[in-house]
Amino acid sequence: MKGFGQNNHDKKIYKKSFYSLTEENIDYAIKLHLKGNISEAIKYYKYFIDNGNKDARVFCNYGLILQNLGDLEKAQQMMENAIHVNPDDIFAHNNLAGILQELGKYDSAEEILNKTLELDPKNSIT
Repeated sequence: MKGFGQNNHDKKIYKKSFYSLTEENIDYAIKLHLKGNISEAIKYYKYFIDNGNKDARVFCNYGLILQNLGDLEKAQQMMENAIHVNPDDIFAHNNLAGILQELGKYDSAEEILNKTLELDPKNSIT
């Protein structure tokens, strides 16, 4: 499964002010997630979502955490939000398909995988 902020985890991260909806703080939350500080990353992701987040990475990454915690319905909702924000995000489509498979929604998962292939026919993640 893919998430995080492709290529963003290599940047040096500086927090401007706790929880503000800035690129730096989104990158900081991703860094926390990558380092395994899941409880702190969750706090950031939840705050961003509750305060008007429009970044697909936040929805996608929080969805991955929820999936790992077994909250598949909420994880599905987060991936759908990521796709709504960025309809061409093949990672969110692929992650959604995996969640749908876990939920036993195989026909829906297949539809999503087909959409992923439409977006990127040479896609190696499906």
